[in-house]
Amino acid sequence: MAYTKDGIMAQIFVAFGQGTGSVRVSRGACAALHRRYYGWIGESILAIWESEAVQILERVRTIGRRLAVEAGLDGRGEIGSQGIEAAARGVEEGEDCPFCPFQSEKTGRLYPAAEPAVEEAILGQMLVALGQGTGTVRVSHGACLAFRARYRGWIDGEIVALWGGASVQILERVRAIGRLLAARAGLAGRTAIAAAGVEAAARFVEEVENCPYCPLRQERAQALAAPWREADAEILVS
Repeated sequence: MAYTKDGIMAQIFVAFGQGTGSVRVSRGACAALHRRYYGWIGESILAIWESEAVQILERVRTIGRRLAVEAGLDGRGEIGSQGIEAAARGVEEGEDCPFCPFQSEKTGRLYPAAEPAVEEAILGQMLVALGQGTGTVRVSHGACLAFRARYRGWIDGEIVALWGGASVQILERVRAIGRLLAARAGLAGRTAIAAAGVEAAARFVEEVENCPYCPLRQERAQALAAPWREADAEILVS
């Protein structure tokens, strides 16, 4: 299968969420995770992902677990941006990961670490929440791309503006999507969540929760407006 940079980064976010469990993860933490790993996902990582993804993603889960424990010991209810780099390096070094960024840092070869757009950091939070919902069930590259396809374009200026007040409810709906996908995978006897079914599960939860911001509401509004747009076009033509 053809792996992609965005799909692998999405899998990393999901695995991180699986490690953190129920501990909230800030947008800043997701931005820090993006800075550490997105530039690292180059041709060499794309080439070995098929064989090495399971081990690398388990290390990412370990990073999430470590940060969740540290947050608990500090009496914090959220994982912030501070500590992401140190925890990641600690796990990579402790596991002696032959592919992870730590190996390159030892040789002085640094990967680009551009600041992610706010929309990408928000999507990261959503993918982390998806992982928290799926629990221990693996989430395929294709499933991550399907989730990204549904929500990345939806995160526009309006969503960014309301995120501070609405994120808790939206992220809980995303966790519900993860739980639903994990349950359906289990009932079907599958060990991983595939791309097929992601769209349907997302739409189902959005409808049940009557989400006022989610893509389903926008899709319905566009469908209702379509006949009026067609009528206006006919009037202009005539």
